[in-house]
Amino acid sequence: FVFDNLELLGKLGLDVHPPMRTLAYDMQQAWVAFARDGKPVLPEGEWPVYDRESRATTIFHQGISVQHDPEGERRRQLTGQMSI
Repeated sequence: FVFDNLELLGKLGLDVHPPMRTLAYDMQQAWVAFARDGKPVLPEGEWPVYDRESRATTIFHQGISVQHDPEGERRRQLTGQMSI
């Protein structure tokens, strides 16, 4: 998706749907903006800066969303297990 090589999926026999092309384009634009300006930009606005408090994470899936501390409970469990 980052390099918009979706035609390779077609060569593997996988269907490429229009939402996949949109996602690839949006992801590529975010990376280009980051390389150019040091700040990735999403179609909905600016990609939030990550910090350990809010843990804002951009999820590229069937759309693009920003989630705060995704899988936080799992992370806390793993962190707790590692400290024992």
